Amino acid sequence: MRAAALLALAAALAPAPLAARGTGSPGMGPAGPAGEQGPAGPKGEPGAKGEKGEQGSRGPAGAAGNQGHSGAAGSAGPQGDVGPAGAAGPPGPTGAAGAQGSAGPAGATGPAGAQGAKGETGATGAQGQAGATGQAGPQGLTGPAGATGAQGSKGETGPAGSPGPTGAQGPAGSQGPKGETGATGSVGAAGPQGPQGLTGATGAQGPTGPRASTFVCNATITETMLAAVSSGIRERAGVTCMGLLSTDILEVYPTTLPSGYAVHHAIPTAANTFRATISQPGIALGATYSIPVAVYAVNR
Repeated sequence: MRAAALLALAAALAPAPLAARGTGSPGMGPAGPAGEQGPAGPKGEPGAKGEKGEQGSRGPAGAAGNQGHSGAAGSAGPQGDVGPAGAAGPPGPTGAAGAQGSAGPAGATGPAGAQGAKGETGATGAQGQAGATGQAGPQGLTGPAGATGAQGSKGETGPAGSPGPTGAQGPAGSQGPKGETGATGSVGAAGPQGPQGLTGATGAQGPTGPRASTFVCNATITETMLAAVSSGIRERAGVTCMGLLSTDILEVYPTTLPSGYAVHHAIPTAANTFRATISQPGIALGATYSIPVAVYAVNR
């Protein structure tokens, strides 16, 4: 039944033959009320393809009719030639959904309808005015004082200020107690040398002092060995010196000195006699040495 209804609808939408179409300008009448859907008529023979007529103006949308019951599906007839696409009418309002019929054979695909025009965008409404500022609320109560913060680190020492002007001298204070003796200061540098003083008057000549040494005599220190001796220090007593005092302090100078000998000093042992201390080499038995000396008395 549904197939027969589709076929009837396709036949109704198919273009009429050229003989049945007028050639005048298309008119635009008011949309009539939708009639009830009649039963599907028999399928007519396909007519010859007519010329494409001018597209008529779009009529107003008709009211949607009540959807009839689905008819029994008819047998599929042969497909006719596709006519030119007619102008798409405005879509009618959606009818109430009918009961679902049994599935019929697939009908031919109909031509696509033209897309409706897009409506214009409405204008933006004006912005309302800002509301007035509300009044300030009352001030809250003062909170308790916070705990004392930790002491900050010591700041850097600021630069020394410029000295202020000297104030007027105050009155003299009373004399303070005597202070303790301060430490001895370091010795100052020597001052410049003063000018040379005048030469003083020559004093009277004093008495002549004793001579530093006095020649006493020429003597000879000599000895004949009674026994052989090795080298070393030796004393020779009993040397004669005429004019010698027992209190003299003596100086002895050799006038000739044999090799290997030395005279160290001499000490008076009695008037006109002294003892000499010498250094000598090894001397054999019976050998003789002889040292001539000059004898002086010191500060006599």
